[in-house]
Amino acid sequence: MRQEANVNGVYVNCWESHTLHFIMEKIVTDLRLLHTAQSSTTYKLMKFQRHIQSEPFIIVLDEIDKPEPKERNTILYALSTLGKVGLLCISNDKLAFYTLEERVKSRLNPVQVEFHPYTKADLLEIISQRADLSLTPGTWSRQLLEKIVNLSGGDARVAIQTLKDAANDAQINRDKVIAESHIRNGWKNAQNWKRTYLLETLTPDHRLLYNLVKDNPGIVSGSLWQTYMLQTKEKGGEPIAVRTFSKYVSRLRDLGLIRVEPARVKEGNVRKFYVIE
Repeated sequence: MRQEANVNGVYVNCWESHTLHFIMEKIVTDLRLLHTAQSSTTYKLMKFQRHIQSEPFIIVLDEIDKPEPKERNTILYALSTLGKVGLLCISNDKLAFYTLEERVKSRLNPVQVEFHPYTKADLLEIISQRADLSLTPGTWSRQLLEKIVNLSGGDARVAIQTLKDAANDAQINRDKVIAESHIRNGWKNAQNWKRTYLLETLTPDHRLLYNLVKDNPGIVSGSLWQTYMLQTKEKGGEPIAVRTFSKYVSRLRDLGLIRVEPARVKEGNVRKFYVIE
């Protein structure tokens, strides 16, 4: 936007800044607007509005589905009243917008753009371009790229990383062509890379829950909650609420980091958890 239209902007990850206060703290810090400590959100909003004046400005709110519904409404309403401020909201959950209050919807009047998952043909085209640009002719075949696509599960990052690691594996072993064995090794490395990347984007509580499931395969929901509470208190931390706990577990499942199975018990909605290797 700066290069093409001379419009400035700022990026906010709402997993890290999940309230209006923290979002404004991120914005004024990135723009270096405050020289003294000011805790008032109203003051930050005023300072930001004076800074942009009548100039257009873009605020990217990534993972806008992270804030609780009430806080999400507060965030979007407050930011939509700041003159020529455009909001680019990114969410994995459509309900994040369907559940907005009417006053927020009318203020935003949002245009929704849905990004569908890559098809196998899309992924094949993407990694074919990467192979053409990066690899020596004759060291790879379309058939091998199709195998990478089938292994990637529709994730372009996994497909590209698999191709990269497979090529590195072949080169280290002084092989003249990329073989299926290299692809299998590359895919394993890509899976580990993806898991590490996803965990780094989450909160310490997410990572603790993941590690508890990893260390206790098949742990049931009640035991997971009790173990989480115990370890958090032992470390001097503040445990999350039960509702947030359920949301965090669902997030780990949606990201493909853990799988959830119903436990065979007579009473109650009990679930068992396993990490996905």
